[in-house]
Amino acid sequence: MMIILALLLSNCEKEKPDILTDWVTTDYKFLILDSNKVEYNTRAKFYRLNDSILFLCGYNVWTNNDCFYKLMFIGDNLKITNMKSMISGTPTDIKDISFPNNEIGYLLMNDRVAGTGIDSKLYKTFDGGESWNEKTINLQNTFRWIHFITPDSGIAISENYVGTSHEIFSTTDGGDNWQKIINEYFVNDCYLSDFYFIPLNPRICFISTLGKLYYSTNGGFNWKFHSTHDADIISMSFVNEIVGFIINSNAVTVGSICNSPNSIYKIDKIGGSYKKVYSGDRDLLKIEALNENEIYFNEWYTMYHTSDGFNRVEMMTIQDPLPDIAGDRLVVDFTIFSQLGILTDIKGTLYLRKN
Repeated sequence: MMIILALLLSNCEKEKPDILTDWVTTDYKFLILDSNKVEYNTRAKFYRLNDSILFLCGYNVWTNNDCFYKLMFIGDNLKITNMKSMISGTPTDIKDISFPNNEIGYLLMNDRVAGTGIDSKLYKTFDGGESWNEKTINLQNTFRWIHFITPDSGIAISENYVGTSHEIFSTTDGGDNWQKIINEYFVNDCYLSDFYFIPLNPRICFISTLGKLYYSTNGGFNWKFHSTHDADIISMSFVNEIVGFIINSNAVTVGSICNSPNSIYKIDKIGGSYKKVYSGDRDLLKIEALNENEIYFNEWYTMYHTSDGFNRVEMMTIQDPLPDIAGDRLVVDFTIFSQLGILTDIKGTLYLRKN
């Protein structure tokens, strides 16, 4: 299906002069139905291959229904391809996708097999995600993140369960063999709350624990202490190995997202302290920084933007009202390219805007 972005943007009307260009709805939806046939996507996430291609994965934890799409921007047109048939197996939860270049990529999923628990599967593509082939992991762990910096070299980070610790494994032969990374920092830190890498420099990546942040300059094969924080990190975005922004959680329970306002902090020195730059009225969920000044973030119901490093924050308008379903989060995920932004709501509608 082709969507004419230029036409959609031309029909957009701003609510007031100082509001940025609206997010405009497209006529395309990806749907995951619950038992009452309600359009409801409990999880959806964008994975970027480059500035013109990304993948969209959706999952409903109540029905085990999932979806997998490839989105390609060709000028002002958006081509959407259903990729679900490329992945074999039972209903799945796609956890992560990593592309070290435009052709070779890896997809991590947790296969929910009735009566046998959850089993991680790894798929590999050699054609930019047009086709995928399953690889044998030969590990007993259930994994949460993967990250490849070359077609052969990458890491896999295991899930965390009560009473256990995350483990990090590395491969240098494209996932044929894996070795556990022994690291002094993560031995006593049971819970890793978030993983992030800089899109323009994927060798620089970060892991947050309850109270500490670590970084790597070689794609996760070795780690160094970065800084200390006082809460669980929900989302983070760094512009280099030193300067970044985080959304913290006020929740004490491991891994939970609090239902009370939280804040955005900036850090600009390794070993330094965090400076609060924004406090929300609701839960803040995700942040993306294009640089130190231009930052996007969202709460349940809307998007925000600053172009001057949080001296002024503007609420961005969304063309159609977002659906309110059982009080759950409504802006499910978004990502920002240099010239374009895309987000999806809980009902699977795609929204676009030009930056």
